[in-house]
Amino acid sequence: MKFKLAKTAYCAYLHSDGHAVIIHQERHPKAGSIQWAEIIEKIDAKCRFTGRIVFHNPYRDHRFRLCLNGASEIRASLPCHENGSDRTREMGLTICSFTIEFKDGSELYWIRLPDIISDGLSYQPDNKDTFNPDCQSWGSARVETIHRSAVKEVA
Repeated sequence: MKFKLAKTAYCAYLHSDGHAVIIHQERHPKAGSIQWAEIIEKIDAKCRFTGRIVFHNPYRDHRFRLCLNGASEIRASLPCHENGSDRTREMGLTICSFTIEFKDGSELYWIRLPDIISDGLSYQPDNKDTFNPDCQSWGSARVETIHRSAVKEVA
């Protein structure tokens, strides 16, 4: 299933069970800031991480669109000191990675230094949210759309 991301996409969450939540925000002249949620029941890629990954500006950040459209596997590693060099360990910096693998075997790989550089991505391994088909709100945002996975018939 291909997803087109609207310009109003403000923040997005990709959960380890494969569901995604996109928070949209729009400025209304009389009502002020309006937020709503769009939920995707299951993306096509395998999610090989625990918790969730937060994309802080999904419309401008191509990583979330790649996760939705074209990825076969998504991986994230926990931030730790052992992943770095001798110098980063001396400085006490944690290093982690984020990987998107595609169906043709190619992959994009980011080394992240969350202690010193903000790159629009947060990894929250302790989050335990799962897909709720009856969800009507997500945080303070009302759920406008839930994209359901296609049902596969078994012969």
